[in-house]
Amino acid sequence: LDPDVGLVTRLAPATLTAITLLIFVGIVGKSAQFPLHTWLPDAMEGPTPVSALLHSATMVAAGVFLMARLYPLFLAAETTRSVILVVATITALLAATMAMVDRDIKKVLAYSSISQLGFMLMALAAGSLFAGVFHLITHALFKALLFLCSGLFIHHFATNDLEQIGRSGGRSMRLATIGLLIGGGALAGVPPLSGFFSKEEIFAALGHGGGAAFTIAAFAAAFLTAYYTFRMIFLVTVPDRIEPHTADDHHEGSVEPWTMALPVVVLSLGATLAGGWGDKIAATLGVEISHHSIGDMLPAIGVVAAGVVLAWLDFGRGDRAGFLTRIPALQSLFSNGWHIDEIYRAVFVRITGWVATLLHGMEVKG
Repeated sequence: LDPDVGLVTRLAPATLTAITLLIFVGIVGKSAQFPLHTWLPDAMEGPTPVSALLHSATMVAAGVFLMARLYPLFLAAETTRSVILVVATITALLAATMAMVDRDIKKVLAYSSISQLGFMLMALAAGSLFAGVFHLITHALFKALLFLCSGLFIHHFATNDLEQIGRSGGRSMRLATIGLLIGGGALAGVPPLSGFFSKEEIFAALGHGGGAAFTIAAFAAAFLTAYYTFRMIFLVTVPDRIEPHTADDHHEGSVEPWTMALPVVVLSLGATLAGGWGDKIAATLGVEISHHSIGDMLPAIGVVAAGVVLAWLDFGRGDRAGFLTRIPALQSLFSNGWHIDEIYRAVFVRITGWVATLLHGMEVKG
């Protein structure tokens, strides 16, 4: 497809908008965007290698890839891109707030995936194919790494609870801890890890084609990302106490098997180095990019640093009382996922139940 000639130019604007909006509905479901995002955290019941494959680079990313694959079509549909920008921004912020309070390590990563998929769609909607695809690639590496590291902790300590992993001696698993630091740093956007460079491209794209409000929202989501990521890291590596009966426990699996260690090493290298692949990715996409100066990068660095510092003040000093504990209503709202699941149950599930009961009664009486 060419945005200037061919099929796109033969479509009426209303038809093009309808087509792209309907495709976007599929993208919302596939890539777990608001309001169809609730299934992804529940899917974390599967094994961590499955999560590393499906929830970082393949299944949930398919929606973003679909938009990128049909990008000329979406680029010509300005109304649709405005809708996508709003939905993706809400998703990025909403999922980040949920990740701030959850104690299940896999669910924190699931909410993170939802939020980062929102970042990718924000970039595409703002008019940058490169920024969206670049973050799609870097995210595949560091999120797969984080899922596999979480699997190492869960396999050894038989719990998903962040605080319990820390108290049981999570930092004693050196390879998993190093992978957690590298993957978490890339997710948060700490330079010079890969996530920093791809997020910087997203901020630049929003600055050019997204508007000030969406740029501010993206920085807010990046701040929350840095906060919840390092909350996870500090809970695992800086526990408030080490439980005596587990600190020196060398039960089976205390050393990471090489079959688990090798993928972590490979992905750690990828998450570290992928930030330098920008030029090659742009060349593959056939787009030209401009390199940013240090001055351009300072706002992103400052936002990430603020998130890390706040996480350290809340969780890095052995204290487990995050600032949200002083705002119980907000903490409850985030912990309950903004009550979206309850709304679904009260509306759609209840209506479906009524209809099913009615039809069953008609069938029995008939």
